[in-house]
Amino acid sequence: KTSWNELPYKFEAGTPNIEGAIGLGAAVDYVQSLDFADIERHERDLLTYGTEKLKGIPGLRIVGNARDKSGVISFTVEGISPQDVGLILDMEGVAIRTGHHCCQPVMDRFTISGTARASFAMYNTRDDIDALFKALVKVVGAIKKKPVQVSVSGKTTPMYPDPAGASPEAVATDVQETFEFLGDWPQRYQYIIEMGEKLPFMPVELKTEANRVHGCQSTVHLAARVKPGTTDIMEFLADSDADIVRGLVAMLQKLFSGQKVTDILAFDVQGYFAKLNLDSHLSMTRRNGLYGMVKRIRALATEVAAGDGAQRHEGR
Repeated sequence: KTSWNELPYKFEAGTPNIEGAIGLGAAVDYVQSLDFADIERHERDLLTYGTEKLKGIPGLRIVGNARDKSGVISFTVEGISPQDVGLILDMEGVAIRTGHHCCQPVMDRFTISGTARASFAMYNTRDDIDALFKALVKVVGAIKKKPVQVSVSGKTTPMYPDPAGASPEAVATDVQETFEFLGDWPQRYQYIIEMGEKLPFMPVELKTEANRVHGCQSTVHLAARVKPGTTDIMEFLADSDADIVRGLVAMLQKLFSGQKVTDILAFDVQGYFAKLNLDSHLSMTRRNGLYGMVKRIRALATEVAAGDGAQRHEGR
């Protein structure tokens, strides 16, 4: 978020990006010291080699096949979101980009929610592409092991979860202790994903546009209600098409579902995420999605606490 200073200080320009200008100058000097034709041949070789390798992976679709394209391969993998592809590759030591890549209108035009993107430059080698290929084979393997949930339209009864603890603070303490025990972030990512695998099933009937959480790169639905027989306890079901986001959904559900709205509103969720160091280890799009879900939960809790949302959310 952005916090503004008081007038007139908020209109100050601030310190220019001095180090960025110096770094750009050094980079330009370095590139000019090389032969551009050699750079082009090298990147063309990597693009050709990478394209042939990735075309052989089942379920992988290369997006963009222009004749004179640069050293970039954008792709999707059937059955898994680009965010999850990027996370799994990251855990395998392979760095790529995922998301809209600053061209969301084009992706909307071709009905693509996002892509994974591998970029090749003069410092890359065929060994890097081999590592990418090997890691992507693991991605495909993970899809085959993924359990499939089935909803029978019109016949599914929502099963809202019981509270995971006496209060959000109690649940938060348990999760934080687990994070500290796990130590490194690959293990913590795996823990978050496993939480998502245990997320209570959300019937397709609840995945409506009214229950859609906007601001998330992945598709997220959240359906809340006041627990039957109460006036101040909120419970909810939620789901996402991305495994890592489902894990974050499960974390929020453990914190808040089945809790009193006053406790939900009093809980410092941003401070809690800071303690877990989530802000430093989630991409901007994942953070935006996470805070979008938090905003939705707090807005519903505020309605119930004010007394004008209990009836509206009863029985959803």
